[in-house]
Amino acid sequence: ESQFWIVSNEVLHIGDKIHVEFDYRADGGCVGTNVDTQAHFGPGEYQHWSCAGTISFTDSWQTYKKDFVVDASMAKEADTGMKSIAFNMSPNAAPGAYYIDNVKLQIGFMRRFDASYMYAKELIESGHSVIYLSAGTLFDRLAGAQFSRDSSLQESGPDPDYIRGCDLLIIDDLGTELTNAFTVSALFRLLNERISTGRAVIISTNLGLAELTNIYSERISSRILEHFTLVSLFGRDIRIRKRIGAKQ
Repeated sequence: ESQFWIVSNEVLHIGDKIHVEFDYRADGGCVGTNVDTQAHFGPGEYQHWSCAGTISFTDSWQTYKKDFVVDASMAKEADTGMKSIAFNMSPNAAPGAYYIDNVKLQIGFMRRFDASYMYAKELIESGHSVIYLSAGTLFDRLAGAQFSRDSSLQESGPDPDYIRGCDLLIIDDLGTELTNAFTVSALFRLLNERISTGRAVIISTNLGLAELTNIYSERISSRILEHFTLVSLFGRDIRIRKRIGAKQ
């Protein structure tokens, strides 16, 4: 059986998000064949029978895109990792050829903090006002200003009016705060006001749209869908990388 490999230049660990993409076609007896994929460490070092799906070859150029997360079966339970995706070219095909071009294997684009920092830095340097707050800090600040009788809590951190009125507000890790009726209401009012006044917001979160709807209500998720550009960032969890690096 013939195999074709895509090989990473670094070890992929459990939990890593992977994007694989390439153009492909076939001719002769290879047209109509289905090619399965396997997880390997190095080429030929088999680890698991399933990895990046199945590719159906035709005689026309197509683009294959697959996102997947490395799991324990691909990297082995002891997390030895994996480095290669093997493509099992059908041994039963009549004479013909497979063609694969423009191969991309992406282990990540950039971390959420790095992306937000780049936007914030440019705006600050051009004279705009930017506030960067974790979701927990944001809601603590809004709740303290509204409910606390302790003047020190009322005065700590950026003023709520400044949060509502700055040129760019960055809310990091939405969904990690303690969610309650106040946080849901405060988020709706904050987004509604900033959208209506044309002020920019960047939100980073690990939540999907269904989770956002369940936690924060449909009217919040619908405003996010209508007024925000959704960007998916893939990459290795920086906390896991640091933990692994500390153990090596």
